[in-house]
Amino acid sequence: MQRAADGLGALGQPDEAKAAASAERFGVGRTKVPVAGGSWYTADLWVGAPAHHFDHDFHLSTLAVLGASFAVAIASTGITAASSVLDRRRTYGLLHLAGTPLRVLDAARRTESVLPGAVLTGGAVLTGLFCAAPLTFAGGTPHADARGLTLLATCLALGLAGLMTASAASRPLLRTVVTEAGPRPD
Repeated sequence: MQRAADGLGALGQPDEAKAAASAERFGVGRTKVPVAGGSWYTADLWVGAPAHHFDHDFHLSTLAVLGASFAVAIASTGITAASSVLDRRRTYGLLHLAGTPLRVLDAARRTESVLPGAVLTGGAVLTGLFCAAPLTFAGGTPHADARGLTLLATCLALGLAGLMTASAASRPLLRTVVTEAGPRPD
């Protein structure tokens, strides 16, 4: 009874009901190979294994590349936004003293830091779709399904939200810079 969990019956013979159920569910084919002594070796062959493994590996590598790319882009956006405010603190201070509202300065800072990331993201998505087209449309049948498109849209939304958050992290720095600015040079 120990071997019942691996698809074999109590006497070590294949459990046909369990084998048939797994064959229907996973696209498995049964084969019988003659061995010495007049007996047969029965094995399950997973017919779609290479395609399944490729799809699974491609899916995981896509997630890893998208995640790493957005992590780098988010860090870069945050650092660039903060360094831009610090580099232009005299200009921001003088503009604020001249009467420019803080919300206008903040909108300019946000546009300056998020727009390049958004444009590059759009270009990267289009390039990725173009490069993946031979794999996606291989054999004349598209592999682009609703699950994949939903995953792509979710990654893009999370990435752009991360870019906006990284840009917004420099807002308090801008507020501090403009309130501490005076007419004298730094």
